[in-house]
Amino acid sequence: MANILGITQSSLHRYETDASEPPQKVLLWYADHFDVSMDYIFGRCDEPQGKLYEFKPKIEDNEQMREFVEMCFESMLEGMAEY
Repeated sequence: MANILGITQSSLHRYETDASEPPQKVLLWYADHFDVSMDYIFGRCDEPQGKLYEFKPKIEDNEQMREFVEMCFESMLEGMAEY
């Protein structure tokens, strides 16, 4: 995932463990890549597509990838809930 984002593995780890905040360009990349709204990423709605998106995730039907994506979003949302 770090290679796809064009960041280091250590940066991705810091984002996933809430040691640092991802920059806006990373959050926008997640929103575009997974075809979800920023409101969904920030936990402001339960529907991934928000108002402007048609939900079409770009991940393959792969259980490991699905678990990874869920873990990424859970980690990000849990960190933001503390604020």
